[in-house]
Amino acid sequence: MTMADDDVLFEDVYELCEVIGKGPFSVVRRCINRDTGQQFAVKIVDVASFTSSPGLSTEGEEHKCRERESQRA
Repeated sequence: MTMADDDVLFEDVYELCEVIGKGPFSVVRRCINRDTGQQFAVKIVDVASFTSSPGLSTEGEEHKCRERESQRA
């Protein structure tokens, strides 16, 4: 997906599969790219619960995810 694909839904590109992890504000599920068959893990955050908790922000969580991604490259 690219920035030009803003109108493309996640479900159009990926098939959500089983839950592989849970946390207080999120769930991690296996997903499969519908075109390539490549498997990924996707973290789905309950934003309402997450942002109402003191000291937590979606920006901080995004930063952590980007750090992990750069360490794998």
